[in-house]
Amino acid sequence: MSTVIIFATILFNGIVENLEYKVGTFSNYEECTKYISDNQEHIGSTLRQHLDKVYPNSEVLIISCSDRINFVSDDETI
Repeated sequence: MSTVIIFATILFNGIVENLEYKVGTFSNYEECTKYISDNQEHIGSTLRQHLDKVYPNSEVLIISCSDRINFVSDDETI
């Protein structure tokens, strides 16, 4: 069974990075996208706070859901 996560892809100093949003995991893509839809403001504000501290002047390219296996293990979690 797969583990679905929320991730954000950002652009920082010309480099694209993926960050995992550590709200938990989901059993399927639909459950994850519903969580994003229901919590857009909270996700956006906590992501922005993290980016302002760690990745100032970064740009959020996408916030979405994916199977965790699609990401390498050294990506950051927030």
